[in-house]
Amino acid sequence: KAAQQLIVSLIQKQFPSHRFLAEEEGADSLGDPASPYVWIIDPLDGTRNFMNGKKNFGTIITVQKKGELVAGCMVLPLLDLRFTAVKGSKAFVNGKPVVLRNTGSLKDAIICSNVTRRAIQGQDGVARVALPACASIQNYGCAAQEIGEMLLGWNDGCVFRGIKLWDVAAGLLMLKEAGGNYRLEQMEPKDPRSGVICVGSTTPIFDELCAFAFDKH
Repeated sequence: KAAQQLIVSLIQKQFPSHRFLAEEEGADSLGDPASPYVWIIDPLDGTRNFMNGKKNFGTIITVQKKGELVAGCMVLPLLDLRFTAVKGSKAFVNGKPVVLRNTGSLKDAIICSNVTRRAIQGQDGVARVALPACASIQNYGCAAQEIGEMLLGWNDGCVFRGIKLWDVAAGLLMLKEAGGNYRLEQMEPKDPRSGVICVGSTTPIFDELCAFAFDKH
């Protein structure tokens, strides 16, 4: 909460009329309701990792203009990673242009997913989850890292269900600017704080991954 308050206060000094959509409560009512700009903030992505002394956590900040993502930044401080993008420009990792993988099919791809969030518990108490037919599924508990590894050229795609807009907005903008693609749907369209279903990936596997995430599951 303190981190979010600091981030919001710094933005307000420069842009007092801008609005906010932030993970912690208290910022959604700030700014001018007529402003076209909305700052989307996750002050601590990977909270459980942080609580358990792991290094894969970070901060994500994105800005929208009239509902369109126009700039974003993800910082994972203990991994020394800083991802940035502005609409109409390339995406960058620590100042260097992003180069995506070019895996030709989903069966050979490495995919990240919030597996436990997508699982359904049966009457026998066992949680089950549908997985895409790919080479490997990984789940780090930190969306900035999961999308970030695509931007580093290590993974091919991600599929999330129930994740929040502030977790993925910056990374999806970066992916698009680097030549990839994404599809995002709000689970409750009238509530910007509701979960989202989202796919982000390199172009060659995008249609296959969308078919899995949206058409089948």
